[in-house]
Amino acid sequence: MTASTVPTKIGGIVNTAKKLWELVKPNTAVANIQSGFANGIPNGTTLKDARWAGWNTTKSKQYEQKSNTWFRITACKHQWNFDWTYNGSLNGKGKYVARATT
Repeated sequence: MTASTVPTKIGGIVNTAKKLWELVKPNTAVANIQSGFANGIPNGTTLKDARWAGWNTTKSKQYEQKSNTWFRITACKHQWNFDWTYNGSLNGKGKYVARATT
């Protein structure tokens, strides 16, 4: 630290740990996650088109990611689901995906 960067007032010292803790807030969500969906179907068609057939029941798969401390204590855990409907064909051709969402 040089003389020009040393705070001259006590108010110039910031407790960064306290500031970070305010972002975390124990046991509460701090992110507002929104979900969207995607369709992998030919351009110019919609899922309401009567020519679609063969859709399989929606599948769902859960994923999880953990971040651990050096002591193997879970510090952060994320879980999300990936859902999709598949195998749709248009006029008996192709295999398409619809309503893929997280």
